[in-house]
Amino acid sequence: MKKMISVVLVCALALSMTAGLASAAYFDDITNHWARTEILEMADAGVINGYADGTFRPDRPITRAEFVALVVRRYQPKGTYDVIWPVDVSQTNWYYDSFVQAARAGLIPDAMLSGRLFRGDDAITREEAAYILDRVLGLEETGPMLYTDRGQITVYAMDAVNRVSKAGIFGGYADGTFRPQGELTRAEVAAVLARLARKEAEEPEEPVPMPNEPMVLSVVNATYTVGRTTQLVLYTTTAVGAIRILDESGNVVGVGGEQGYGIWTVPVTPVRAGQQVFTAYASTANGAKTNSYAFTVSVEQPAANLVPVTEAPKVVSVTASASKLTLGDAVLLTVTANETATRIRMLDSKGAEVSVDTGVYQTVGKNRVFAVRYIPTASGKQTFTLVAGDEYGFYPQTSPVTFTLEVTARQDVPTVTKVVASTNTVSLGGRFTVTVTANTKTTRVCLADALGAIISEQTSYKTVGTGTKAVRVFEFELRATASGTFTGYIYAGGESGYTSTGMPFTMTVR
Repeated sequence: MKKMISVVLVCALALSMTAGLASAAYFDDITNHWARTEILEMADAGVINGYADGTFRPDRPITRAEFVALVVRRYQPKGTYDVIWPVDVSQTNWYYDSFVQAARAGLIPDAMLSGRLFRGDDAITREEAAYILDRVLGLEETGPMLYTDRGQITVYAMDAVNRVSKAGIFGGYADGTFRPQGELTRAEVAAVLARLARKEAEEPEEPVPMPNEPMVLSVVNATYTVGRTTQLVLYTTTAVGAIRILDESGNVVGVGGEQGYGIWTVPVTPVRAGQQVFTAYASTANGAKTNSYAFTVSVEQPAANLVPVTEAPKVVSVTASASKLTLGDAVLLTVTANETATRIRMLDSKGAEVSVDTGVYQTVGKNRVFAVRYIPTASGKQTFTLVAGDEYGFYPQTSPVTFTLEVTARQDVPTVTKVVASTNTVSLGGRFTVTVTANTKTTRVCLADALGAIISEQTSYKTVGTGTKAVRVFEFELRATASGTFTGYIYAGGESGYTSTGMPFTMTVR
């Protein structure tokens, strides 16, 4: 809560930016104002001031420039976002440095730069202020929005409005509306500041939340003997839903166990003696996320019989329906894995997931056979890695098998040959670039969603190379406006329209 209060202090500073030295005890123009008590409370605390003529001017709006400058002054946000520079912001503007810092930190939404104008003297709207505060604070996700006029909130600001409201920074009105295009007034800021100050006095400072990732934080090591079971204690984040421990040879020596609030007790049975490294794989309950934690142990030689070894999931072989194919065609992979594997994951050369199995497999002897379908997203010779897993997660250290595909781009029709994004994951509101390479039959490209609706189109390009090696390069400058995973397609086109085969494109927005 103290973090929230310090945010509103930014707004409170705006109240005194042009103020004079009026007494904090009384203001001529707030006698019957709804926020009179809060205004006087904050004035008596020395947080806000009035004007030299004895007024407070409670309904005066705060400008965009004032709001941005004060947020920057308080939080000193950092970032490296590319900026579409507004033509009305120059080094002669008093807020120039603040604007540069805020824009680089990704605090300025595109909606505040329409027509390449910032309009710093305009009153900041409630949804614009909500977006900036949400970005600088990094507020957590909340439940559904309940405002009756939520349909009037611009898409880019919907999540921000919801979060600042649920966090108590500022909310809506008695009639159930938020009024997103309304102005944020001096009285509203004073009222919010007063409410949060009272709450701070009643509540202790909130603890720093644990990471929302399945992670092992530390291990209480023990003495081990081959063939004997030892209870290993691990301290984890609360996101962990499953634990599996492997030795250096890929043998599973510990699974599951008892869990408390961030504490796991896992029975571990080593299968060989000597000093070695164990790896604990912590996964979410559904296995969607897995992180590993390595630690060194010393295992003594046993005195009696050994327990049988359980082999970790491992890919044995892979057969592709074709090793050479044309861009846009699909390849079917037949993947053989051992009997402990229940899932297969396909990774590109950078380690990004590009395909997974269908969840169905056939049992052949002691092995399991999976089918993985993949449509290449770039031409040329490419190497991929297949990794096996089970309900506890994937084990890339013990089960990688690589294979190569050679993909040829079509030259007779407009064809996208390669799509590269500047990042695979972007923060909400963040900018990113998508570079599209196409053949010389292509004069335009577009980004469409999964339903075929065009989101962005680009007709400007530069030609790279000559003769048969010439290609055309298009660039999209995009900004993430909604959280979640976006899945769409990049299409190549010419004068007669776009081709029907699109290149898959995925972006994760957090």
